[in-house]
Amino acid sequence: MASAAQLLSTLPAFTGLAPDDLTALANACQTVNVAEGGIYISEGGVIDALTVIVEGLLCVRRKVLHRNKDAKGGDAQTVEMEVAKLKVGDYMGLCSLFKPYKSSSHLKASTPTTILKLTGDSLRELLPTHPSIAIKLLTYLSQELEEHHDHPLEWAPLAAGAAIIKKPVNEKRVIFFDAKPYMNAAFLEENERKGYDLEFEFVDNKLSMQTVTLAAGARIICTFVNDQLPPEVLESLKRMGVEMVALRCNGFDSVDIPTADRLGITCARVPNYSPYSVAEHAMALAMCLNRKLHRAYNKASKGDFSLSGLVGFDMHGRTCGVIGTGKIGQCFIDIALGFGMNVLCYDVYESPYVKGKPNCRYTTLDELFSQSCVISIHLPLTPETKYLVNDASIAKCKQGVLIINTSRGPLIDTAALVRGLKSGKIGGAGLDVYEGEKEYFYEDVRETGLRDDTLARLLTFPNVVVTGHQAFLTHDALGQIAETTCRNIKAFLDGKKGKEVPNSVNNF
Repeated sequence: MASAAQLLSTLPAFTGLAPDDLTALANACQTVNVAEGGIYISEGGVIDALTVIVEGLLCVRRKVLHRNKDAKGGDAQTVEMEVAKLKVGDYMGLCSLFKPYKSSSHLKASTPTTILKLTGDSLRELLPTHPSIAIKLLTYLSQELEEHHDHPLEWAPLAAGAAIIKKPVNEKRVIFFDAKPYMNAAFLEENERKGYDLEFEFVDNKLSMQTVTLAAGARIICTFVNDQLPPEVLESLKRMGVEMVALRCNGFDSVDIPTADRLGITCARVPNYSPYSVAEHAMALAMCLNRKLHRAYNKASKGDFSLSGLVGFDMHGRTCGVIGTGKIGQCFIDIALGFGMNVLCYDVYESPYVKGKPNCRYTTLDELFSQSCVISIHLPLTPETKYLVNDASIAKCKQGVLIINTSRGPLIDTAALVRGLKSGKIGGAGLDVYEGEKEYFYEDVRETGLRDDTLARLLTFPNVVVTGHQAFLTHDALGQIAETTCRNIKAFLDGKKGKEVPNSVNNF
């Protein structure tokens, strides 16, 4: 067995150190013995030391959602899977010498294992008398920040305090962030049906700077609407070897596209799934508000079948305003026309399909706001469309207007919406999206409660219906999302990059 000093000298961070520095480092280390089957670090435990394997084998295990590829149907199950192995000479936790962090996995000894452990406190005691150790560490970490590796490492920037774990990339491995069983099943079925032979790992966590290390070992990650990919997350993904972000959604405002393009990370989305699913949900919200279905259900469930407070209006003959006439907007227009409504439309790009519809015409935003009894928004979020619905636009509206938003939360200034509801100018709001939704939507927060005072206030209004960004949620849409996303991934694996990939958003 190599001595502690010899073992430390093999680590890239300490290669070339003088013998007395290596001896001092070795003397500062603790020796930890872990029995076979023993846990060295539990999931959620604090990593605060450099760990070097002296003897034995340490397995990195993580809870993921998984379904046996031979199984037919059924939801994925939460299972514990091995995602990496640390053998003699391997190491992890170098960055934790400077900043401790929580482990996203647990480390379990497969055999009796001996570990060399250097804590940050022990290192700091050495540095005044052995400054060359600090110089060597800083030189190594600076190189890691600047260079791209042929053999990627699992790590994040020093500021995030992430581990360094040697880990090869699996070409066909796809890590899904913010994974939920109803969508996982659709992807597993599509993978099996088309024979793509992709290896899916489903992670509950949303992608952020705090969770980016979960992407280690994959060339491809798959993200959803509330995953965040600002420049620092994209930089970390690139250093870990991630080359593709497959968005299983239409919107890509959460991705810093210029940074992804500069780094050579391919980003592709799902521009079209079922537009009917969103349009139908939007009209369902409008009908629920108009006919007070949510209130009627609550009353009836308590044995109150009186009709007080449940009066609505006929949709037939009323004016409906549709802001945004892309595919979803067009589907909503057809539904509104089917109700016998007159439709006013607004879009920067006027659709010939819409222009050919009877009882339907394009107009200005001012006329749309002032003449519509129901307004439904179907726009992407851009700097120009943010807070399109605000105090000024609400002031132009008819008294008692119903406002429906199934697109993006920040299209509406929520504070202005609350003021409009309080004054009675807005007769009801149907919201499938909310500008502060990222912390709450798709999660069960009954135990932790709402810390967002504005959202909590909205939920107290009897004329507000909030759903958790579920307008897309039909079997048809889920199947189409899985089909398009897998097709984008297959094109990437076939050698296409950037704008060559179908539905690419690079240089958008």
